[in-house]
Amino acid sequence: VNIKIVRNGETMNLKLTVGEFPADKAVAVLKMDNALKGVSVQDLTDELLQKFSITKKLKGVVVNNIEQESPASGILTNGDIILEVNRKALSSAAEYTDLVSRIEKGQDILLLIVRGGNYLYITVPGR
Repeated sequence: VNIKIVRNGETMNLKLTVGEFPADKAVAVLKMDNALKGVSVQDLTDELLQKFSITKKLKGVVVNNIEQESPASGILTNGDIILEVNRKALSSAAEYTDLVSRIEKGQDILLLIVRGGNYLYITVPGR
């Protein structure tokens, strides 16, 4: 499908491929009440690793959306790769859902992420 958009005052023509999102590309969107409320992630795939120019095989999830009202807004960014939640390694969106759903409201959350090729520990405050 060809579309025309205006970005920063410039008209651009883009070509999009319309298709069904593969079922094996799990996406976690949680309705919870803790510091990761409003953060959605998806499984980290080889295609995403290539997109981010990461040559090392990593296991984790990719942040694909952060609601503006989320406590993690301004701390996490789209494209961050989460490898650990509270020092527990992740390998899928399902594991992320399991770990994060057990975190209580008000509890700080320690994340090991990869951002721009750099490994960072960050804390999302619970308050």
